[in-house]
Amino acid sequence: ISIYLSAFLIFVTGCTIQPVQYTFVGTAMGTVISQNVYTKGDDITKNIMDIITSLQQDRLSYRIAESEVGIINAQAGKGYSLALSKELNNDLIICMDVWAKSEGAFDITVGPVTKLWKIDAWAAGKNTDLEIPRPDQIESVLAQTGFDKVRFDEGNILLLEGMSLDLGAVGKG
Repeated sequence: ISIYLSAFLIFVTGCTIQPVQYTFVGTAMGTVISQNVYTKGDDITKNIMDIITSLQQDRLSYRIAESEVGIINAQAGKGYSLALSKELNNDLIICMDVWAKSEGAFDITVGPVTKLWKIDAWAAGKNTDLEIPRPDQIESVLAQTGFDKVRFDEGNILLLEGMSLDLGAVGKG
């Protein structure tokens, strides 16, 4: 019986398809994305990166003027609300909930702060001398942040002058 059991175990374990690791490194949303995907199927890392890129270009990026967030930011302070896609509306509902539960610690209206620190230029290597903003500059832009200042209801959003959304934490997290 042990010979049959051994033969059976060799047959079963030898015929089992083991997961394969696929690795892909790319950039999106201002950061390096390194994927390690283990699957018994085809390499889907490029498909995943395509989805991330699409989310960035179509919806989440403040850096891309044609993205939904880019359009919202460009209209800040113009006095009219913009209709949101169902997907971004759902994203913002979650963001608002996390903002409230974190007592404002998680805040997607940090766009003015991001710009003040010139993080994009620093990350791109264009500004190697990171300049720390003065406290009065920080106080000034903090006045333009806070989800409580956003008019957001029933699939529409309106940002006050000087406000801008930065959903980098959402896209990456």
